[in-house]
Amino acid sequence: MPRNSRPIKFLDYLPEIYRTSSQQDGSILEKFLEPFETIFEEVESAIEGDYLSIRVIDKYPKETKISAVFLNDFSVHFPSGTKVTAVFTSQVAEVNVPKKTVKVKSKEFLKMLKADDLIRVTGLKVYDIVVLEIKSEMIHFQFVDHLQMPLEAENRLEITKSTCLKKEIMPGGGQTEIFLEDAAFIDALGNGDILTIDFFGGIPELMSPSHSIPYPVKNYNTEEDELQYLKYLAGWMGLSLRADKPLSWNRNFFKEAVKLYFKRSTVDGMENLLREWLKGDIFERKPPLQMITDLSSTDNGGSSAFQIGVTSSIGFDTVLGEGPPHFFIVDLITNPASLELRNPVGLDAFQRNARFLIDSEKPAHTRYQLRVKAHTMQLAPKKGKVKGEVYAQLGVTSLLWDGALVYEEDEMDA
Repeated sequence: MPRNSRPIKFLDYLPEIYRTSSQQDGSILEKFLEPFETIFEEVESAIEGDYLSIRVIDKYPKETKISAVFLNDFSVHFPSGTKVTAVFTSQVAEVNVPKKTVKVKSKEFLKMLKADDLIRVTGLKVYDIVVLEIKSEMIHFQFVDHLQMPLEAENRLEITKSTCLKKEIMPGGGQTEIFLEDAAFIDALGNGDILTIDFFGGIPELMSPSHSIPYPVKNYNTEEDELQYLKYLAGWMGLSLRADKPLSWNRNFFKEAVKLYFKRSTVDGMENLLREWLKGDIFERKPPLQMITDLSSTDNGGSSAFQIGVTSSIGFDTVLGEGPPHFFIVDLITNPASLELRNPVGLDAFQRNARFLIDSEKPAHTRYQLRVKAHTMQLAPKKGKVKGEVYAQLGVTSLLWDGALVYEEDEMDA
């Protein structure tokens, strides 16, 4: 019977109750607990999801694809970037325990290894070793926890490796071509090997921003349908998405926002979330510029109420004591490569997007000042253009000021 093809009914599992003292077939308690174990397995599968199993029929490393068949039915598609896992094994050919070296029979297995990989050794006992280095087809290793376990030619070595889908997998039966990112991964596969994709179905599938609308929640045909479903998921955590960005951008924003959930309404949480919200629209450099400050002593680093920055610019890096209570400043620098952010219309949309997120995430008792540093119109130098610079285009890059655009919260609310 296919997984979850009908609701679970307790009556399906009512046990036999033996009113006898005979223990030949197990105790009454054991008989009674057996059906509960079955129920638990079905419930666990429904909640946590299952595995999509794929059997390799043929492989084409140069084309980074395999021919395969699915070993279980599935009704959702897996997008590109989904992790695919396989277990690679090899017989031990030669071993030297004192020198802590081992040689394996499979060259494909050896190609998959790198330093610090953890290898499972199977045989009479199961234990692990760690790869130190690989020289002349010999693996130099150390025992986990420094346990001197027996390692013999009868042992097999196995390692779990992963790659990602290069193209999405759509529901369907029969033999299918599956494109993977890692050619070495494909080369190490053998016909008949089993690949797995974790968390097929269940709550992880329903609530994952990386997946499309799962069947049978909705029959979807367009990207707009999928974006609406993503908005529904984001609503569970009070998160908004950007209507001016594509589905893929919003998927990534949702994924990063989930990681920051426990920091919501803190300076650090707001800064990182705002950075993701304005990704592509703001100037990025390493290390990143600080965007939000409440001008506390921990931010300005001063030991007294007076501090001047290394290169003093009034209003930017000059601090006179700490800021007023419940107040913070947001400094944003627009992306100089974006033509849309070099004209008033694009800047207005930029600051509205920034204000929307700040208003949504800031603590209710706080107020702020938003300062946007835009890039002005520039004439090209006489000796030729500078790579990456955008020069004067009337009506496109025609900004004639150099100071920051300052938005006071009281003015924004008016």
